[in-house]
Amino acid sequence: MLRTNRIDYRYSAEWRSVRFLLAARDGNSTTLRNLLPAVDCDVRDDVGRTALMLAAAMAQNECIKILLPLIDARLVDNESWTALMRAAVHHSSTCPDKRLDCLKQLLPYSNVDALNCSGSNALMLAIKSENVLAIKFLATYTNLTVMNTKGQTAHDLALQHGLGELSNLLRFEKRR
Repeated sequence: MLRTNRIDYRYSAEWRSVRFLLAARDGNSTTLRNLLPAVDCDVRDDVGRTALMLAAAMAQNECIKILLPLIDARLVDNESWTALMRAAVHHSSTCPDKRLDCLKQLLPYSNVDALNCSGSNALMLAIKSENVLAIKFLATYTNLTVMNTKGQTAHDLALQHGLGELSNLLRFEKRR
């Protein structure tokens, strides 16, 4: 049995890549570190998500720390979602503070104004998922004049989603 650095190289590169992606998604930082010498960090799943995107979607902050120096946070999946966009979307199973820490880690390496296929940026996605902490954080860094494919700004979306209390924060006329 050939074992190097705790990786069994008898398994295929594809198997190691799948384990790498799953470790990022599941927050298994030990497995992630162990697989680093044996995988291409730019590997993607069947919809084009990188390990960083999967870790961001689940707010796996330890894995994000490991992956940020290795994977470009500005990369997009098949629907033009970035890791920052994945982190901005609220998942009920994830602690809001943990998700906010995730956004803080990703922001310096990300294009906060990037748009996905539906013309939404990370702030707009946070509004759609009613992730108030992410909205307050991202509003400071996002170009509030940007419109989605329906001609809506972040302010318009906030009103549409019943987040009127945040509307002053998102009014670009008052901030600029």
